[in-house]
Amino acid sequence: MPYSIPKTRQAEKLMTIFIECFTDASEILDELGCLDKRINKRMPFNYDDYLKELDYKDIKKVVEDWLSGINVPEAKIEMTTVRVFSLAIQHCRRLQTLNFNTEKSPACSQLNSCLSSVQSLPYLRNFTWRSRRSYRQVFDSLSKVAQNMESVTLHGNYGSLYRKHLWHSLIRLIESLQQLKSFKILHTSWSMDLVLKLLKGHLDTLESISLKASKSRNRNSFVETVEIQLKNTAIKKCYYNSRLFNNNELKQIGYIRWPNLQELVFSELDFLPDVLITLIHNHGKSLTSMEIGKVAINSKVCKSISQNCTSLTHLSIVISQQLVMRVAHMIARLPSLHSIVLSWESYGFRDIDVLFNNLANYELPHLYKLQMVSGDRFQVDSLQNFLSKSRPPLQTLSINSRGSVTDEHLNVILDYLGDTLKKLKLNYDVNVVSKACMERVLSVVEVFDKKFYD
Repeated sequence: MPYSIPKTRQAEKLMTIFIECFTDASEILDELGCLDKRINKRMPFNYDDYLKELDYKDIKKVVEDWLSGINVPEAKIEMTTVRVFSLAIQHCRRLQTLNFNTEKSPACSQLNSCLSSVQSLPYLRNFTWRSRRSYRQVFDSLSKVAQNMESVTLHGNYGSLYRKHLWHSLIRLIESLQQLKSFKILHTSWSMDLVLKLLKGHLDTLESISLKASKSRNRNSFVETVEIQLKNTAIKKCYYNSRLFNNNELKQIGYIRWPNLQELVFSELDFLPDVLITLIHNHGKSLTSMEIGKVAINSKVCKSISQNCTSLTHLSIVISQQLVMRVAHMIARLPSLHSIVLSWESYGFRDIDVLFNNLANYELPHLYKLQMVSGDRFQVDSLQNFLSKSRPPLQTLSINSRGSVTDEHLNVILDYLGDTLKKLKLNYDVNVVSKACMERVLSVVEVFDKKFYD
């Protein structure tokens, strides 16, 4: 209901006219002792044509403003809100978005009764349920009246989805939605089986899935997240961040035959390699972007990327000192790679220098972005060796390393990248870099700063 929250008088008029459009206003107003005879409906306003979005919190705010001049218990405010909310659901069949947010059992029961009495909500596309109450009944009701929903968000402490009766209700709801694009479950327990059932049944329509839950183990709290974003009939992005799922559960994701998997993002997985290699082997040909954080790739993953991911344009990985030579070779074998983000598992002596000298063995004519994070300084000689031999047409160069660069570093960068470079991010000290060199840098690049994570 997109409007600014009115003051008491406007709220009184709005609520009275709204109620009168669908029922006798005195039915509700008399109960509250606030019927205003000066407010009469002169011309019916067709809310059915105009009301597309209904938000419980907005309605409650208007009701509170409306009743602010009289002493009404909180319970009556809550029930009046849900009655108005229910009236809109019953009579405004063109509703597209429905957001419900309350922890009061009577209000939840009233809403569920309303949903059960409605024959159909054919225009409803987005539904958000924020409550710990009556979720099973709401699942059942929605599966009967709102089969055209595209987005469903369930937010609250529903307990575990392993419980049989709740599991079946949720599955019935999911299976009834033929146009489901987005599905979210927040702050509740769930299983990988749910993710797989969702994906397998709706690959033609789904664009995003987000499942988040908080659990406790050994007195420590963790947050599990599975977020899968898709585009058209293909998974666009697979993001996974978890400390609780085991390797076998994760492998289930790898063995699904995703249609044209394009982007893959993994984060904080101690048991990543097996799952990643399976995904790369099955879908590497179609991958265009891959981001793997926290855990360093091993030689098998490196080899698998080289052999399978020939269409990769963006790669972000964590590497170890021992793997630098293999990583350089892998980068050279990816002909479409335009963007690279590299960080080291642990910082060692001359990390970046070793990488620069290994990359210098290969020409990289399509590399437009290079970003690196290391704890060690890098030398001018290795930088020049890389830029002169690999000849990358870099537009963005970002190196987050210890200590300030010097005039010599900056002059080498500008000598080789002056025609292409637009963004330069380096650690520098104004007491180390001369004013003349700083002016030269600023005359060439559009961005020069130390903000590495904007």
